[in-house]
Amino acid sequence: RKDGTKTHLRGISDHAANWYIECDEDGKCTPFSDKTYLNDGIDNNGDGVTAVDGDTDENIGHVGWYFILPRMKDASSDGIDNDGDGATDEAGEEKFAGERVVKDVIIRDGKLIGLSFTPNDSPCSGGGSSILHDICACSGARLDKEVFDIDGDGKIDENDNVVEVEVDGKKVLIPVSGIEYDGMGNKPAIVEDPDSDPKKEKKIISTSTGAIETIWEASGRAGLYYWIEH
Repeated sequence: RKDGTKTHLRGISDHAANWYIECDEDGKCTPFSDKTYLNDGIDNNGDGVTAVDGDTDENIGHVGWYFILPRMKDASSDGIDNDGDGATDEAGEEKFAGERVVKDVIIRDGKLIGLSFTPNDSPCSGGGSSILHDICACSGARLDKEVFDIDGDGKIDENDNVVEVEVDGKKVLIPVSGIEYDGMGNKPAIVEDPDSDPKKEKKIISTSTGAIETIWEASGRAGLYYWIEH
């Protein structure tokens, strides 16, 4: 989806109950809200009180999420006031680069696996670059644990945390959520290594440059791992 110059990656929940909530806890109102959800006699939010008992604020969660694809590019010579400060073409001015998702995403073991693509500036040239994203499918957030084998040592562990952020005044390293490749990448093929422990899998990505990119990742769970008895 596109909003002005900002391009978003969105995830929409198909959990029907979420769509009956009038407003989430942060005040964001849900489309197509329905008051009947608050009168179903069920303790939907697990607080021990049903709507019939007087609970009129039963919130489950959002109907989805989005984040702005963040790729920026130089805008110091396009003659446009991109940042709205009243000046054009000042040094350091940037604008959104047109990053977008043009290939189908994969939902696997609670993760969203997708490729975003940013074309070159010139409409007459090919190329561009892609980013392989591995994020939480439920919230769009960064995953809590390491997912990529960044250092190439065959292990997926804390040594693959290379993104530095500041938390409570201290610098800490957190997991990587995306890796960039040259060219337009295609939807990845996934091959599991049955002999690895813990399990890992390889993403294989063909690109418009003719290169085949590969990256080892933590493997998703396979087989039956929950059931419901009726």
